[in-house]
Amino acid sequence: MAPGGAPAPHSGRRTAAAVVAAAVLVMGLVWGLGRPARQLLPSADLYTHLSVARHLVRGEGYLTDCAYPLSFAYPFACALPQPLIHRMPGFGTLLTVPWLLSGQDADRAVAAVRFLQIALVLVIVALGSYTLARRGSVAGVPFWLILLGTSPLLGFAVDWGQDEVLTGALLLAGWVHLRRGSGPSPLFIGTLAGLLGLVRLELLWVPMVWWVALAPRGQNGPGRSPGFGLMLAMAAVVLIPWSLRNLELTGQPFFTLQSVAEAAKDTQTFPGYSVYQGLAPQPVLHFAAEHIEPLARKTARGLRFYIENAPGFLAWPWWLVILASTLLPRLRCRGLMTAGGTALLMMILYVPFDHSLRHLLPLFPVLAWELAAFATPAEPSFTGRRTALRGLILAGAAAVAALVFPCRLPGWESAARNAEQLQEQVRLETSRLRRAPPGVAFTPYAAATWYADRAAVWDPMDARVRQRIILLYRNHNPSSRAGGRVAIQ
Repeated sequence: MAPGGAPAPHSGRRTAAAVVAAAVLVMGLVWGLGRPARQLLPSADLYTHLSVARHLVRGEGYLTDCAYPLSFAYPFACALPQPLIHRMPGFGTLLTVPWLLSGQDADRAVAAVRFLQIALVLVIVALGSYTLARRGSVAGVPFWLILLGTSPLLGFAVDWGQDEVLTGALLLAGWVHLRRGSGPSPLFIGTLAGLLGLVRLELLWVPMVWWVALAPRGQNGPGRSPGFGLMLAMAAVVLIPWSLRNLELTGQPFFTLQSVAEAAKDTQTFPGYSVYQGLAPQPVLHFAAEHIEPLARKTARGLRFYIENAPGFLAWPWWLVILASTLLPRLRCRGLMTAGGTALLMMILYVPFDHSLRHLLPLFPVLAWELAAFATPAEPSFTGRRTALRGLILAGAAAVAALVFPCRLPGWESAARNAEQLQEQVRLETSRLRRAPPGVAFTPYAAATWYADRAAVWDPMDARVRQRIILLYRNHNPSSRAGGRVAIQ
């Protein structure tokens, strides 16, 4: 055993490379290209990220065409296109690649994003397969592939262009680096943490918790070691440019619109998304102090949601394996316990804010990899029949679990059917938005802003809010002609 409970590498580079090639080929053909693409939801976050990519390519900076009514409560956001304040910039920046490769065509760009998502999954497959092979766990690779391939969440995330796929690739890279047994690089983990924060800021803590749990301990403890401080400093360096932009624009280094709405969303006080459709920001601490009972009810509902829907994220047999690992020797199960504990912490994090299994998806590649590593003790070398037999047994167990305990997402399937039915309405709305007169435009569909190439505001809760937004826009842009692009200082 190497330090940290991770077996030292055994399999040669050639064997590992061959395993990676086979895994990527099988996953790419059978899973990636073998599935029909789902229709994108008209309200998908992808349209926000794509509009950011389009503005970046045009040299206009971090702007978005999809604006929430709530954002007009802030003077610095009373513009169309709007400065990006309700998403982090990482995924939108990456999407400049498919936008350029598509020839800057709106339809082809959406299809190109799906291929980018598949490519990211194949990066996950390659990284996980290579590290399993190098640690002597070749037999776990088919098991790992089946867990990935039978996850409906991963399939939806690819088809709907969700940034959880990119986040999952970043987390897996950090995980296998920490699990390799030798001393981790604080510069590498710090850079990954910073990049992770640029995609999903609320997950910045995850690599830091992993460092404390998995990195070899120094005399002063991991939290006080020079390596830990250097990791934090590197993460800060990566985040500084965006923080300075936010500080200049909003007066806060890490301002996001979600910070003044997410706790209030879907409560008795603000049902559904109504808080985003109004003009009354609800900072977390303020809302918690003024609306204790609605927030408590939402939190209890969130706990019940994640417990009841956990089998949609990971089949029950594998949850039981993670739970059983806590009863085994700690060194043997250190990785699996840490991965399972992270899943629990992520559930707790999202309980007061948002209830969706997609928030757990970034951790799925890590959990699947750790289950595969746990199930396949390192072998001194690739031993042919024995390795093949063990791999066959594990693959069979994964396949049986997928058939007997399938991860079902009925709400997601229903949404996918609705997306198909709404396409004609999206086309009509796009045409209407193109013909709309200059000024502030409103639309129920983010998709329409993308295809019409025009910034618009999501439909407010009522006519009063609508008129207030129009007035705020005119007051803050007196010299601009409606419909034109407003320069953001």
